[in-house]
Amino acid sequence: MKKFLLGSLLCGGVFYSFNTQADCFPSPDCAELGYTVDASKCDGVALKCPWDTSKASCTEQKTQTDTPKATCESVLASRGKQVTTAAEFKTANANESWIWVMNDIDLGSDIQLRATTITWPGELSECSDYERPTVTAKKVTLVESVDMGVGVKLKATEMEIPANGDYLFTDVDVTTLRDNNGSGVDFHGNVTVGKWIANLAGGYFLFGADGTYLGVMGGDGMVGGRIDSNRIIKIVINGFENAKGGAPYGAGTLPWDNVEVTMPANMFASIYKDIDLEYNGSLKVTGSVTSCGPAVVSFGDFSEDNKTCATINGKEICPFLKKNCSSFTYRELGCRNGDYYCQ
Repeated sequence: MKKFLLGSLLCGGVFYSFNTQADCFPSPDCAELGYTVDASKCDGVALKCPWDTSKASCTEQKTQTDTPKATCESVLASRGKQVTTAAEFKTANANESWIWVMNDIDLGSDIQLRATTITWPGELSECSDYERPTVTAKKVTLVESVDMGVGVKLKATEMEIPANGDYLFTDVDVTTLRDNNGSGVDFHGNVTVGKWIANLAGGYFLFGADGTYLGVMGGDGMVGGRIDSNRIIKIVINGFENAKGGAPYGAGTLPWDNVEVTMPANMFASIYKDIDLEYNGSLKVTGSVTSCGPAVVSFGDFSEDNKTCATINGKEICPFLKKNCSSFTYRELGCRNGDYYCQ
């Protein structure tokens, strides 16, 4: 009687039970048997191949394809005209509604700004590495009744604001500013004015200011772009002339937020209704105030971290910091003979 030995032999990575007279066969092909998916990519129940457990028969996970982020270049190309020279700026200003200023530009001449949005790539999160450029000119004028936003730094010897229209500026440095408007002027950046000339009578507003916004973006150039809620801008007006007499700024100012405004005493006296200091909106009046100018200097809602102050005749009044302020019932300053006090 022939004896059979039962043993095991590894063939193709799989153990087979056999008798010593049996042949060794290669393991079956998993793919041919339907195990075609990488087992690590199975979604839910998986039937793995007995001969290679890295292969399986299952429903494969769907691949998540993220929408590619727009690059700075693609966003800039989708809207407006990019300019790098004075000649390019002047051509674009005459023909385009939206201008991207890519670097500092000295125009070397007078110019009337016509494009409704003149801004810089750094407005965009995709282009955050850009520095805000400066556009330098001699005299700058604006188109009457055309709403406009200027997000670049603007430096000029003279600037004239038309009587009608809404105009939003970021950083401005001008020797002389002639204001014919008294209605729709807003600043979202640092401003230095050698002399502010009020060439109007009975205007509606002085100006609005908000340091929160880092510039101007939007279809009409009047919408704030990227935001920094901790940013405080400074507006310094060194001289003031009331060209027509009377009270040029009849209804006070637009609200001031995240801004420190410094103005001379005669400009302060030209505002006969109210100045509205909102969150971290502060005012410093230089020179001597001998009579009550604005009927009201009001303050925003109470907040422990609100650093709003008004400095008049050298006295700093900070209601929320309880500095020179014992009572704050009406959220505004009272005035007697030019002496302002908290009430």
